[in-house]
Amino acid sequence: MSTEYRSPEGWTLAIVPDIAAMSARAADRVEATLRDNPGAVISLPTGTTPLHLFDILAARVARGELDFSHADFYCLDDYLGLRGDDPHSLTHWLREALIARVNLAPSHVHEVPAAAPDPDVEAANYDRDLAEHGGLDLAVVGIGPNGHVAFNEPGAESTSRTRVVDLKPETIAQATAYWQHAHAMPSKAMTIGIANLLEARQIVLIASGAAKARAIQQALEGPIGPVLPASFLRRAGSRLEVILDEAAAADLTVFPTAGIRERNGGESHGRATGVAATPADPSL
Repeated sequence: MSTEYRSPEGWTLAIVPDIAAMSARAADRVEATLRDNPGAVISLPTGTTPLHLFDILAARVARGELDFSHADFYCLDDYLGLRGDDPHSLTHWLREALIARVNLAPSHVHEVPAAAPDPDVEAANYDRDLAEHGGLDLAVVGIGPNGHVAFNEPGAESTSRTRVVDLKPETIAQATAYWQHAHAMPSKAMTIGIANLLEARQIVLIASGAAKARAIQQALEGPIGPVLPASFLRRAGSRLEVILDEAAAADLTVFPTAGIRERNGGESHGRATGVAATPADPSL
């Protein structure tokens, strides 16, 4: 069961009951992309939000319902200076959480060159390689509590491409728990840019849980700009689909989510923007 809307900007929003439903819907988008184009170029996020999505994708591959063997996979980001085989790297995490569980060809996995001796040169080469593969057919992305998408932190511009970035203190603090104090948490990362994402043929933004509710409200209902980089995704118009569970949607004010807020035991903290929403085309 989902509630769907189309924004005046053209993108669609689906609000589903929980993370399981969010993950299943996102998995359907991945499956449809690979069914229509087995050699599609795709990206998927890291973090806790997509873990259930990865389980669904791996199960579908195991049942023969989904085939990644001809696809190209581009990683979104990683900590600067870490090789893909470093156990603290996001690439290593992604290999264990997803890549090793599906039939992606190793030569089709493109790692962000975060450990390159000259990261600026290799970041430009990463962009060039992505362009030579035709750009992203599908970008599934998450959102950080401060509105970052990939590691495009507040202050990122819509024209940004793959580059080295400084991580914000709140991002470092959030990620420190995953390091278990074994190493110093990096303060820099390499990330694909907002412009790379906006060029994708389809973008799916996923979010789950009350911790993401404020960032989602600001990203979808607030001004578009670098203060909240995820807001730039709205410029993709009809190429953007947002999939939220009820907890992540609870602060939305434009969309009729009062019942959702009641079920999640809280009041909205958002502020109305005066933008009207309309029910989405049920065929989407």
